[in-house]
Amino acid sequence: MRRRLTSVNATVPSKNAGSEHQEQVNLFTWIRMFDVRNPKLKTIFAIPNGGYRTPLAAGKMKAEGQKSGVWDIFVACRGSIGGVEYDGMWMEMKFGKGKLTDNQKVFKETLQQYGASYNWVVCYCWTDAVKIIAEYTGMEDELWTKH
Repeated sequence: MRRRLTSVNATVPSKNAGSEHQEQVNLFTWIRMFDVRNPKLKTIFAIPNGGYRTPLAAGKMKAEGQKSGVWDIFVACRGSIGGVEYDGMWMEMKFGKGKLTDNQKVFKETLQQYGASYNWVVCYCWTDAVKIIAEYTGMEDELWTKH
């Protein structure tokens, strides 16, 4: 019988369950747990581009180069999905009926115009993001153990 390590080892706090924030927290908890097994997981980082900020803080972040529409997560290593090689992967976490914003669509289209070879994925659940990351980084077989 096959058993999912992602479900067994990951902590899903109930207090904030049911939000995009919590899905992303769960994903990065899993990443930190497994980055010893696969160093490519250490190349994954979040882009702090959402949430409420005071006008002063928002102004400072914009002056520093933060842009509306940048996706939530970037995987900064080469990998493959379905046998197609990519230079990196952008991931956007959504929750419920969330959809890409117009700015997020423009961001993707802009990078695609300039020949960047990136995979683009929208995930509604941290476990779906884990499956995609596992395939991309070549650790699909490590998600399962025999018991």
